Amino acid sequence: MKRLLGLVFLFCFSVVARAQDLGSRNYDFSLGIGAATNYYDDYRSSAGAGIRLSAETPVKSAFGGILKLGLSGIFSGTNAGYETPFFRAKYYWRNYALAGRAVFAYPFSTGLQGYAGLHLGFRSTQFFYTSNGVPGSYVVPDYSRVHLLGGVFIGVDYQWTNKFFIFSEAGYDQLWFTLGVKLKV
Repeated sequence: MKRLLGLVFLFCFSVVARAQDLGSRNYDFSLGIGAATNYYDDYRSSAGAGIRLSAETPVKSAFGGILKLGLSGIFSGTNAGYETPFFRAKYYWRNYALAGRAVFAYPFSTGLQGYAGLHLGFRSTQFFYTSNGVPGSYVVPDYSRVHLLGGVFIGVDYQWTNKFFIFSEAGYDQLWFTLGVKLKV
């Protein structure tokens, strides 16, 4: 597993290093809230929140849009509840991820841009719970190690100012749907 993670990490950085000669790198910091991934079928999932820092480099113009490659560091937190007549619990997940990203961005009009892409990297998850008012925590056995993370997404950015954006994104990721703000740094 360590060898596989090392290869993913090396691939992500080599893609960014190779793309540096093809355009200027952009850095984005985003905050969003959205619908959380439901990790287990019997839990009712509720809202989640996420923070992402991305570094992307344009590498190719195609079909009126731009292909970008880069890295993304993600932190997200989600929660869910579970109830029976004799038991009530609240569960919280914290996710940390580092992934390589490939994004195709298409400008619809001035200030409005659609995008779609995929990412591949790794994720670590922490799990906390409260049952009948008693707090506790442990590392979930299924998520106790670093796992591969793969996802696809589609979204839209609206440029409010030169550095400030409002975005909405959906996809298979740590949050299924996100609405938030993005800052170019």
